[in-house]
Amino acid sequence: MRFGAVFTYHVGEEPKSREKRRQDREKPLVEAGKDTPYPGWAEAEAERREPKPAMVLTVRDAAGSVVRRIDAPTGRGFHRVAWDLRLPAPDAIGARSRFSEEGDEGPKGPLAAPGAYSVALATQVDGVTTEVAGPVRFEVTRLRTGALPGSDPAEAAAFAQRVAGVQRTSSAASQAATKAFDRLKDVATAIDRTRSAPGGLDAERHAIEQELYAIQEQLDGNRARGAIEDDGPITIARRVQVAAIGSSWSTYGPTPTHRRSLELAEADLAKLRERLNTVLVQQLPALEKKLEAAGAPWTAGQPVPPLP
Repeated sequence: MRFGAVFTYHVGEEPKSREKRRQDREKPLVEAGKDTPYPGWAEAEAERREPKPAMVLTVRDAAGSVVRRIDAPTGRGFHRVAWDLRLPAPDAIGARSRFSEEGDEGPKGPLAAPGAYSVALATQVDGVTTEVAGPVRFEVTRLRTGALPGSDPAEAAAFAQRVAGVQRTSSAASQAATKAFDRLKDVATAIDRTRSAPGGLDAERHAIEQELYAIQEQLDGNRARGAIEDDGPITIARRVQVAAIGSSWSTYGPTPTHRRSLELAEADLAKLRERLNTVLVQQLPALEKKLEAAGAPWTAGQPVPPLP
């Protein structure tokens, strides 16, 4: 059973790639036992570079703003695709959601508010998007009324989107810190391959690493305490989690606890974001520039060094 708004569409002829169109042209020659002309290196390379043709369903709200993009099958025939009534997931690319469970398909966004929506179908072939059906209007309505009145649906949806915005920032901060640690590992290797005396660059790298550890602890907690299941002081991630649990899986709306948790998370995250961006935008690039000046090997994320 599919949950949400289920869209049914028919594909008479699936979108074709350059390679498929060429093969269709060659088919009569192959069936007749004749030679097929070689397309040439330029055409062969163009076929290699072309992305696979795709179809996408675009959901918009009553104001015409895009709410969700949904990948759709391209094969001939009838297809049914469900929109789970959620907005896009805010989690950083590559990060595993703190709220996902075993068997989950992936991170999920907040629920959309009841109201009027529309959906359109488009093809994407070789970088060109063409709308082929729609828009078709539909209504998202509540199936039943809860035992308690709760918040207005629009207010509950607005709070959920606010939570998603904070999740987007906190998830990005966590992932950015992790990636920065990876960069520092490369920096350590690069320092060892310079002809600089031990001390200066090493000390600068160490100071940045310790700042990242402090940021990571404020965001996600003390790893040593966590290893023995001692949560310690309440972290930013925990406050966001409290707010998200109360809004991501319910249409009741936020309680005072959810609102307060989000307010505290926003205040702490704003300060932490400044500290982390100082590392990412100023301190780490400055150290990598010194490495380049010292003749260190190239590290990921840096421009290609000039010729000697």
